[in-house]
Amino acid sequence: MAKPKALAYLALVAQTLISAGTYILGKYAVAELEPLSLCFMRFGGAALILLALCALKSVDLSVKKEELSQLVGLGVLVVAADPLLFLYGLRLSTPAQISLLYPLTPVFVLIIAGLRGLERPHWLRWLGVVLSLAGVSLFLTERGLSYQTEHLFGDLLVLGAVASWALYTTFSKPLVERRGTLAALTLAVCAGMILFTPVGLTATLTADFSEVSPLAWLGLAYLIVLTVVVGYFFWNYALGRLDASQVAVMANGQPVATTILAAIFVGEQITLWFVIGGVITLTGVTIAQLGGRKRGAVAQPVA
Repeated sequence: MAKPKALAYLALVAQTLISAGTYILGKYAVAELEPLSLCFMRFGGAALILLALCALKSVDLSVKKEELSQLVGLGVLVVAADPLLFLYGLRLSTPAQISLLYPLTPVFVLIIAGLRGLERPHWLRWLGVVLSLAGVSLFLTERGLSYQTEHLFGDLLVLGAVASWALYTTFSKPLVERRGTLAALTLAVCAGMILFTPVGLTATLTADFSEVSPLAWLGLAYLIVLTVVVGYFFWNYALGRLDASQVAVMANGQPVATTILAAIFVGEQITLWFVIGGVITLTGVTIAQLGGRKRGAVAQPVA
């Protein structure tokens, strides 16, 4: 049991680094490509790669009738709701404000999992989540926040994206445990693409790509291969071996990792507040991982 958990934590560390790179490279694609066509190309490309991997590994992708509603819901969340709400929210709000909203993901996951009876987390896990949220807030607030009225709608859209990712994280866990990491991810992405194709394909066919830079295409390739195929695979892999809340709280390490990578590759300055906030964040993440379920808590179901 210890080895699968250790591998799950390694997968989450890798996924955190990949997500940090997403904010650095992916921003070029986000800046130059329209959200609908960007999502269509991002998840369409990922779906093709995932299907090829499943074919190579002879993964069973047959769908049972009772799984259809779950796959439709997960597909909508992962392909449309989360990315589109985030992209449109980013256009109306500020990066600093959005960065402060995403650390709410583990809070949402704890609440959803608790309401569904999937987790009864120990108070230490709640303490860890709160500490990690406080740490992230500390060094992100230093970057400056805007409380202008026109940003509020954008913040609400991003909050919807956070809720969507929390729902995906919580509700995909039984599917991952039942079907396996690769099959669960492939089925969810393909289900979402089937539903999204009429809108996404139309937007892509009518888009003007004549002035899109090579850096933006590189960013799109990163989003497809590393963010979705590799990063989402690692996320689902961890979901099959840890509580959903343990997986979600690791996302609070992403702003720390992003700032460190930005300092290395683009010369972003590391401040004292970042160091203090980073230490608090990582301490909170560690406590959340060590804090288990309450006595008598039920195990995660597989169906």
